[in-house]
Amino acid sequence: QTTEVKFFPDGEKFAAIRYDGLACIIDTPTGDIQVVFNPSPGDRAPRATQISLSRGGELLSVATPGSITVWDIPSATIANRFDAPETMQGIIAGMKLSGNGQVVAYTESRAVIHVWNTVTNEHRSLLGAESDKKRYMGCWPVEVSFDGRYVAVGSPESRIGIYSTGTGQLVETLSGHKGPVSGIMWSADGSRLLSGSWDKSVKLWDVSPLQDLDALDESSPPVPITETRTFSGALSRRGSICRTTFSAEAPVEWIAMSHDESWYISCSADGDVDFWDPRSGVSELKVKLQGLSNN
Repeated sequence: QTTEVKFFPDGEKFAAIRYDGLACIIDTPTGDIQVVFNPSPGDRAPRATQISLSRGGELLSVATPGSITVWDIPSATIANRFDAPETMQGIIAGMKLSGNGQVVAYTESRAVIHVWNTVTNEHRSLLGAESDKKRYMGCWPVEVSFDGRYVAVGSPESRIGIYSTGTGQLVETLSGHKGPVSGIMWSADGSRLLSGSWDKSVKLWDVSPLQDLDALDESSPPVPITETRTFSGALSRRGSICRTTFSAEAPVEWIAMSHDESWYISCSADGDVDFWDPRSGVSELKVKLQGLSNN
């Protein structure tokens, strides 16, 4: 039994959380466990709740309710570790590792987003106002760009906020969905963002204007996502726009993109998995997941 599966780029193996709550690497063709990551051998280790791979598959971050451990996969040794301070009132509830393995974005049960630079060990909170925290209770998508420069945050109010990990400021707001945002994924070069929503759509955003921002631009006054109604329409505050909208037949629960971006993939609440052609905007293949309902 495994949960929270993450495949390596070549598909020959995947990371997973196994039955005892430990993260492991499994060989895809044989199903054999290649390595088990236990941060405290001989003791009862806390159960892992989230795992995330760097894009090249060299690093694996593992979250437990009170810590995040980054493992060097080739050597099966700990590269870095963060233990939640006693002052943190919630527990670590969600976590994503940047593609280059240098930044971890994590959430706590009080619905606060934090970023941890695994190189400098600096920590920063992205949502600070108490009024904002109450708007983000529950599960909501958080995704880090490959270079660790930005964190995209999905809102139940249908917007996507993009924060600078260096300053903690909101630098971009994407408006266009008409329902809660259920999934977010960055392209490898950071110029595009894919999002899925309960409004039965998948959107491809051109966020290339963010690549031209320097540190001075990023230090503009923070604007909480919940207060971005003044930025109306699909055109954002920095000039990012929605390039393509893919129309699903049911609320979208999960999205992904192939490494070469030849396919965008979405899974809907009715069990349909669509493989979208980025050029035509059409679902070229639809797979029905049998025996599944409600996610």
